[in-house]
Amino acid sequence: MIDKEISPDLINEVKPRLKWITYKDIEILIQDYTGLQGDDIARIMPAMTDQILKSGKKDILNIVDIRDSFGNKAAVNAFIKYSKIIRHLLKKTAALGVAGVKKVLLNSINRVSRVGARAFKSDEEAKEWLIS
Repeated sequence: MIDKEISPDLINEVKPRLKWITYKDIEILIQDYTGLQGDDIARIMPAMTDQILKSGKKDILNIVDIRDSFGNKAAVNAFIKYSKIIRHLLKKTAALGVAGVKKVLLNSINRVSRVGARAFKSDEEAKEWLIS
């Protein structure tokens, strides 16, 4: 459950960043955080989570795209908090744009949230792993 009311403006802002695609006849959710700074990631995370919950879907194959984005403590805390809320809906999670320090942060998020996201260098690799 999301702990605060989400404004319609924020919902409209995140809708283009939450995409359902079909890859080899299998549906995959892409959460697009590209180009965002940590505070912006934390700010939109409740709305992203709310929209996933409202989708009514489960066993979700999920890609979290953080290419060209920069995290901070607020972003990491948001990923942990909101991943815990939706983890029961996620079958597998792949992450794009994770290298260096971001890999350490991903490991921390995985340890606490128990989502088990795995880092990939390309969209294609991530999608193939998700459907395997």
